[in-house]
Amino acid sequence: MKLLPAAIGAPFPAKSRPFWQLLLVGFLFLQSGRGRAQEFTVLHDFFGPEGAYPSGGLTADGSTVYGTTTSEGGEAGTLFRINADGGNFTVLHRFTYNEGLNPNGSMVLADNTLYGTTAGQNSSWYGSVFRVKTDGSDFQVLKTFTGGADGDQPSPPVRSGSFLFGTTVSGGLSNRGTIFRIGLDGSDFVVLKHLGSGTGMNPNGGLVLVNSLLYGTTMNGGTYGAGTLFRIRTDGTGFEPIKSYGAPGTADHGTNPIGELTQAGETLYGCTVIGGQDPGGTVFKVRTDGTGYQVLHYFTGAEGGAAPSTSLILDHDTLYGTTFLGGAADSVCPQGCGTVFKVRTDGTGFATLRKFTGQLDGSQLVGSRLIRSANGLIGTARLGGAASKGVLFSITLPLYPRTVAVTARPAGSVLAVWNGSPGTKYEVLTSTQLTTWSPFAQVLSDANGVFSITDPVGDGPTRFYRATIP
Repeated sequence: MKLLPAAIGAPFPAKSRPFWQLLLVGFLFLQSGRGRAQEFTVLHDFFGPEGAYPSGGLTADGSTVYGTTTSEGGEAGTLFRINADGGNFTVLHRFTYNEGLNPNGSMVLADNTLYGTTAGQNSSWYGSVFRVKTDGSDFQVLKTFTGGADGDQPSPPVRSGSFLFGTTVSGGLSNRGTIFRIGLDGSDFVVLKHLGSGTGMNPNGGLVLVNSLLYGTTMNGGTYGAGTLFRIRTDGTGFEPIKSYGAPGTADHGTNPIGELTQAGETLYGCTVIGGQDPGGTVFKVRTDGTGYQVLHYFTGAEGGAAPSTSLILDHDTLYGTTFLGGAADSVCPQGCGTVFKVRTDGTGFATLRKFTGQLDGSQLVGSRLIRSANGLIGTARLGGAASKGVLFSITLPLYPRTVAVTARPAGSVLAVWNGSPGTKYEVLTSTQLTTWSPFAQVLSDANGVFSITDPVGDGPTRFYRATIP
């Protein structure tokens, strides 16, 4: 349906507004699958024989979750499968030192095959790229890194066509890290870029593919020494830092970006582990051409969390992530055991969903990139749990609201009705031009999940409505 100028913000008297125009509002609302009221659950405690100290990332395939542990249960870690509800935990592969030490967690899933990396450790193991069928069969090492010009400590890969792309934290010609490419069958390994202090160095996260460009971050280096955001074509040409951290007058931007960027359209979202107005790091967004840099949230280093150490995930208008520090400080975690947080893409609505205690719920969420499940979020904590060897946890989220009706009422008012989770507080926002949204009301849904607002718009300009989770 074509949006006419009046439908995207031009003045249009509400009392004469045609019904079809009101219905266009429905296309703006967020929709989602099933969910429940927010609830934290430990899905699995790691005890050792099946692996211990889970890696930071997970991979989802419908209701099946794949992940890795960094030690025990095998000589060098394990790869496991588990249902999103915590059932049917299965070890698919036990790594040996010859195959790679410390699998990274997040993997690429394609044609019933998982592609991943091991990070290695110290001067004896430098990491590897592997593939394995989702049933655990046909494990194969595609590449073993030497720690020299080919790189050291690879990140989880991203796929484009018949190739995997990734970074290494160190190694390369200057021992400052690399950007590499390798075929899905292990052939055609190429270092696309040897990083150095001027380009940015020590990438500590994977890449994100936007069209034919790869985007990533470096923790250090760049023009001002505090890290960079960069892009490079998949053929290895056109390397360009689109932002260098630490420039004079930009102290509020934060420094030392970490993790894989998250992309939505022409916008990238990410975290810095240090800096900002407070010492606890930031959440930021920036356009893919490097313009429009904006800090969405400053971490305080206390109850609100500190040191975001992971990639973000985007669900509708909300970003979710974890922090390594902050939250509830106690004798187990003097600086806090970490948090799970959310913030909207416009910087509003920041909330801490979980403050970890370091006890049965876990602690040390190092690089723990969350995944979205049908009911909420799933993640890992490296320590804590029943055996102090880490946990797999879930946090349920309420339904995003679904539009039921938007209708004109007598005397120039508008009635908007949504359906969500029962007994849940929702926030309704309004806009006249679809770019800036203002809070209108917070409404509690009834026992059936239904809630509504009435807006006496009168003869004012066109109004649009959006409901979301506060």
